[in-house]
Amino acid sequence: MKKISFLFFVLIISSESNALSVLDIKQKGFINCGIILETDNVSSVGKGDVKKGIFPTFCKALSVVIFGESDKVNFIDVNYKNSYQKLRDKEIDVLSAPYPYVYNAKNNDLYFSPPFLYDKVVLLSKVKAEKITEIDNPKICYGNNFFFKYDLKKYLGNNNVKYTLEKKDFSNEGCDVFAINEIYVDKHNNFILKDDITNFYYNIVTRFEDVEISKVVFWTFYSMVRADVLNIKSFDVDEYLKSEDKSLKEFFDNQDLKNIGLSPNSFYNLIKKIGSYKEVYENHFENFNKYNKSWIDGGLILPPPIN
Repeated sequence: MKKISFLFFVLIISSESNALSVLDIKQKGFINCGIILETDNVSSVGKGDVKKGIFPTFCKALSVVIFGESDKVNFIDVNYKNSYQKLRDKEIDVLSAPYPYVYNAKNNDLYFSPPFLYDKVVLLSKVKAEKITEIDNPKICYGNNFFFKYDLKKYLGNNNVKYTLEKKDFSNEGCDVFAINEIYVDKHNNFILKDDITNFYYNIVTRFEDVEISKVVFWTFYSMVRADVLNIKSFDVDEYLKSEDKSLKEFFDNQDLKNIGLSPNSFYNLIKKIGSYKEVYENHFENFNKYNKSWIDGGLILPPPIN
């Protein structure tokens, strides 16, 4: 029994010693952030190799919280097949990519943040219609980044739709309908059908052992959300600094952040240089998905209470 206890103790110490800390990232001088290049509003490369989109923006938010500046990010391109493994191999510190969360016991060594962005599957049609049932024997196509064939087939079967399904770009001839994640629809000029197939969400992913980094991800996101609840924006954050409200003072000068190597004014810098969650979302998406609204506006984005 003593041998088993000692082995367990050694395993714990070994796991903790391998964990990445905020100090490790500060000593390195940057955070390695894995991204998957997609569309402009999601994740793409702009002029001068500048990364843009909502997922790279969150990497920059982490940089602000840790370093005080948004440019301490080393962006590393990954893909849907190798992203988790690159995280496990410590080639990246954080994965900020449009990779839908799907439970898999093999991923128990990874930490998935609270839902960062809600999305749903939509059907785009080349002919005007309300629903897929109005299109006779449609050929439905889907791209490389589509993860919901099972949900789509189940929906079509439940609605007695006769169809053919093929992995093929929608721009090619022969596709009547294209199944796609809603965050990508702005790159297509087609009719959006009203079929309600499935909803899902994206997370920011870290290694389970990297407890400090997971905490930084958690509080970075929720601080942006809390700013919306408090109606604080990047352009007026300085006005709130004058407030005598205790909760605001603690938000902008959080001494507990010192415990993991962060500056007490990290959240102030975050809102000042990156913005609130709503600001960031609206900067990248024209249509505000109802699920991505703050709970006070009828959405699902809800920060935990701060004691």
